[in-house]
Formats: sequence, structure tokens, C-alpha cells
Amino acid sequence: GAAGGGGAAPAKKGKAAAVEEKPHKFAVLWPEKRTLYDYAFDRTQLKFVDWMDTVEEFKINPEAKYHEIIVPTTDTTRYSALLRRMIDYNLPLMFVGDTGTGKSILVKDMLLNRVDKDRYVPLFVQFSAQTSANQTQDVIDQRMEKRRKGVYGPPIGKRCLIFVDDLNMPELEEYGAQPPIELLRQWMDYHGWYEHKKDNVDFKELQDIMFYCAMLPPGGGRNNVTPRFTRHFNTVTITPFDETTMKKIFGTLLDFVLTRPGWGSWARAMAPALVQATLFIFDTVSSQLLPTPEKSHYTFNLRDVSKVFGGVAMASAEKISDEASLQRCWVHELCRIFQDRMVSDADRSWLTKLLGEVMSSYFKKPLDAVVRQGQPLIFADFMEATVDDRVYEEIEDLSQAKHAIEEYLEAFNADSKSKMDLVVFNYVIEHVARLSRILKQPFGNALLIGVGGSGRQSVTRLASHIADYGLFPKQLNKTYTKDAWRDDMRQLLKQCGMGGKASVEGKSTVFLFTDTQIKEESFLEDISNLLNTGEIPNLFPLEDYDIITESLKGVARDLGRDLNRDSLFSFFVERCRIYLHIVLCMSPVGSALRTRLRKFPALVNCCTI
Repeated sequence: GAAGGGGAAPAKKGKAAAVEEKPHKFAVLWPEKRTLYDYAFDRTQLKFVDWMDTVEEFKINPEAKYHEIIVPTTDTTRYSALLRRMIDYNLPLMFVGDTGTGKSILVKDMLLNRVDKDRYVPLFVQFSAQTSANQTQDVIDQRMEKRRKGVYGPPIGKRCLIFVDDLNMPELEEYGAQPPIELLRQWMDYHGWYEHKKDNVDFKELQDIMFYCAMLPPGGGRNNVTPRFTRHFNTVTITPFDETTMKKIFGTLLDFVLTRPGWGSWARAMAPALVQATLFIFDTVSSQLLPTPEKSHYTFNLRDVSKVFGGVAMASAEKISDEASLQRCWVHELCRIFQDRMVSDADRSWLTKLLGEVMSSYFKKPLDAVVRQGQPLIFADFMEATVDDRVYEEIEDLSQAKHAIEEYLEAFNADSKSKMDLVVFNYVIEHVARLSRILKQPFGNALLIGVGGSGRQSVTRLASHIADYGLFPKQLNKTYTKDAWRDDMRQLLKQCGMGGKASVEGKSTVFLFTDTQIKEESFLEDISNLLNTGEIPNLFPLEDYDIITESLKGVARDLGRDLNRDSLFSFFVERCRIYLHIVLCMSPVGSALRTRLRKFPALVNCCTI
């Protein structure tokens, strides 16, 4: 605010000079009794306004897909404004906050969609436990051009905005430092780093780049970051959403789902109760079921809540005709997200009991009135033989489902060299339905936890066949090396991202990977990168890079995309994410699983368990 009005009284000689100053009058008055953080200062009107007034009103495009929608809230608007200000003035910024609060989405949205493409080049770096300093330096150096001797930078006239996600994940070396962070610190201190080639160890200066970081609070595989690095940054903590914000976000999403054509107004009337009940269950589950060494995957975050409504969004309005069937669909999705990851019958029945309490308190009816006891509740889309006619619907008659799966199995055995002798009973039907549901969703990845021989791979093969997706299993032998693995990854990603030469669609592919195939932990590192960002850093040599970008030009032109190399490659990565479904099979025996889940949080955060 501008200080106007009374200045200090004219000074008198001697003791009288200590006359108290009169209070300043402020021309701009502070609004209601809320905190400083709740308002933005509007320079055009010269007054304080609510943050939500600074962005245009949010309307969801009716064509949008569920997973693409980001609902703006006061919090995200405020953090975006801070980030925008830092980018304008070329200052570094670090976001700290829990998983699922939208740190990465917020920064990626800003760097990809909201900054001037002619002035800025975005670069995304994903850290994990196995990241090394050399890897990090290669990722960044690969995108720099030589300006003059010893000086490098992005293309002239542009600034490179580098976003480092999961900053504090890298493992500590012998003396307690994190090498990738020390490398970044060297740039913050000296604006450059050293080449590390045999014949060249000169210092190279990097111009026109700036770092933006996001990390979770330290603990559980995440380390404290050295203050010599953090002192350079403006640090902003992203607070967990409060209840009103969560209701707003999920209320908007569910409302969008239930206003699509075909849904009656009765469905929309149920939305607020469904949102409140889901949030109540999420709070109860995450506070009561805590992770232990045996249940190291009991970490729940807001993505799980979003997946529940994402599942409801798949259901077809024609098949859901009344309140009870919508409630059944909702209960089914809750069980898929929360109950499927539980290890013991005690935990499962605890959840069923909780569902019963929620049904009676929010919907005023017992659970038995909605769900038939003693019979599995299954929704699936494989009852129609042709892929295009499929609808996600409740399977009421298990014998029909059994018959359908047996027919798929016969067709599978007729086509493939290795035949599967499966006896189709309820257990198989349930698991095939669960997996089909995951594979049908965009970015649908699965982590199957079970002992060897429990049918994880057979079910995956069958579900991929039902969905009519390609399957990419690898037969590993004793001589399988890291180079062979990298070749396979290149082939896999090209298959997903490029698809056929003439096709706009990539090829949907299921990548089946079991824990017996992990010859080196670096394989998991790559998979974790694929889950998080859809790409593996430095996987493609330059000639491959050109082949990929060339092959996508036609498709990108039809979609109205930019045709420069970087945006074509990020288009390729987007397609890889949509068409690649990763299914990991892990065994819960021993301590390997919990160590891996701690080192690679993406295995829990980006998969349905």
C-alpha cells in the first residue's frame, strides 16, 4: 500500500527531538480479517483482491479427458504466481511438500503451457536413489549448444528452465554428500562445471539456465539437502489441502463426470455425498492403516482418491440406471483402490466394516442393500467380443464371465506358441477384471504383489490379449547386460510412441517385468523414470532422436503442434506414457520389496497395487 498522510513532526532542538512520530495513514485499506496470504495486490485497480479473482473463471472443456483436468484452487493460483515471478526475474525456486499436492504438475504446467515458447526452453530432470552426478551432467549438457570457447547455453536468445523433481532422493556417498546435488551446487556457485572426458577436463560455463526444484520432506529414503545448496533458493512449502479445497477439487471433477450426456439429474444430486464419503474413507484409511515392514506399500495419497472417481468416470451411463447401481460402482472402485493392496483378511474385513458405517451415515442404508453378500462385486468391460463396442459394466452372472474368459483363453492359445493351461474359476475372473480395468485407463500401470506361481504372469498375458494390446515380455539369460536392456527399452518406446508409420494411434503395449529379471538395480531406476516422466534420460543417441522426430512430424502437424525438435520429442514422450502400460510382478518374501519401494517411490505412487 502507498503510505500517505502524516509525516514526522518537524524536529525541535534538544530533548524535544524525541517527539513520537504520528502514525502513517495507508491509502489502500486491508480487507476482511484474513491473513496476508489470502490476497494478491492488483496493480491496475490498486487494491487487494482474492487470489481466485486474478485468474479467469474455470470451465472444463466438455471434450476433456478425466486425467487431463487440473482444477485451480487458491493455493495453486498463489504458487503459480510466485513461480511466474521467479521465472520473470531469473531467480531459483524450490517447492517442498507432500506427495499428491501437485508440485510437479504445477511446475510442468507452467513450463510447458504458460511461458513464452520463443523465450524459454523447458528441461525436466527426475532424480531417484540411483542417480549419479555424471548422468545429471549428461542430461543437461546434451541440451546445450556451444556459444564460444568454454561457454555453452541453450539456443541464442532463449533461457533454459530446468525442473529437478524429487531433488533429495539420490543416495549419500561415503562421506555423506549427494553427488548430483553437489554438481548443481557447483553451478549455483560458479555458473559452470568441468568436462569429464579423457582428453578434456576444462571448465565450461553455462549461461542462461536456471533451476527450479521440487522435493518431499526428508525421511524414508529421502535425505536432508546440504544448506550450501539450499541457501541459493527461495523455498516455498506447499501445504496439504484443507477439507474445503479437497471438496472443491473432487466435487468439480465428479460433477464433470456426472454431467456428461446420459446421466440423469439424480446422479448429480448424489455427487456431494459421494465426495464427502470418499474423503472420509481416505482420511480414516490413511490414519489407521500405517505402513509397517510387512505392509510397506500402505502409503496412500491424493492420487488414490482421484483414481476412485477416475474409475467411476469409466462406467457407462446407460448401464447405471439408479442410485443403488451408482453406489455399487463407487463401492467397487473403493475396493479396487484400497482393498486390493491389503495383505490380510483382517484388514479387508476392517475396510468392509468401515464401508458399512459410511453407507449408513452418508446414504442412510445398510451395505447389504447395495452389495450382495457372499458374491464378488466385479465391474469389467470384456463381455463384448469386439474391442470398440465394450462398455465398463457390472458383471452380475459369473458363469457368463467365466464362459467369456474361456473363449479368450482358447483364442490366445490358438495364436501363441506357449500355451496356457488355466482353469478359470472365480479367483481368475476377479484378477483378470482388476487388471483389465487398470490397462484400460490412460497411464494405467500395475504392481502385482504375490508369491511365485500365484498366476501373476498368466493373468497379465490373458488381460493384455483381452484388451488387444501387444505384450513385451523379455526372456533374460545369464549374459543379459545393461546394454542389451537399453536396446530393449529403445525398441519398446519406439513401438509405443511411433506406432505404425501411417497411424495416428501409437501401439498400446503391456510391458511385463518380474523381480526375478532384475539383474541390476539400474533396471528399476529406468522403470521408475518411465513411470514418472515417460522417458529414460539419455536413452536415445542423436541419430535415433532425429528418426523419431521425423516420423512424428505428420501426426504433430495434424494436431497443430509445434514442429521444432524439442516439442516433437516431448510429443513422443507423451505418446509413450499413454500407450505404454507397465505391469511389475514382485514377491513379498524377504526384505527386497520394501527396500525397493523405499528407494523408488514411483512404484507405489504411479501404480495401482
